[in-house]
Parts: sequence; C-alpha cells; structure tokens
Amino acid sequence: MAETSVRNTEETIRVRTEMFRHAVSEGVPIVYGTDAITDWIYSGTTGAEFETRYAAGQSATDLIVSATTRAAEALMLHDRGDLRAGLLEGC
Repeated sequence: MAETSVRNTEETIRVRTEMFRHAVSEGVPIVYGTDAITDWIYSGTTGAEFETRYAAGQSATDLIVSATTRAAEALMLHDRGDLRAGLLEGC
C-alpha cells in the first residue's frame, strides 16, 4: 500500500504543483492542513511543506496566514489563529 501511494504521489506531483501555482496566482485563499493518513507522511514535516509551497509561489506572509488565521477560520475556531501576544492567556 505505501509503495503504491508513494508512486502515485511521484507521478502526480508535477500536475498538483502546477494546480497549486495556478490557485495561488489567481488569489485562491489557501488553508494549510494535512491529509496525512498514510504511513509515509509523518507529523513534523510542516517546515518541508512550507518550503515546497513557497517554491511553488505562495508568499511567506500568506504561508503564515494560511497556517494560522485562515486555518482557524476554516475550522470555525474564532478564539484561535491570531499571533497576538496573550491571546490564550488564562485558558
């Protein structure tokens, strides 16, 4: 199963990257998240994915927003997603 998943990813990465580039260039709001459900994607690879997304055209600012504010909004977590000091103080 894992070998098939890896092979499929390798075969489709060019197309998926181009679709991502197009979405970014058209201003589609990108939300950072994961679909890590296979045994070859591990928690802790966020930095590598940020590098890949940046290389594909997402700005550094939008990367941070996509993983904080926009992700919280998508999950309807209205008390999260801000980088303001003290936001969760007392929780």
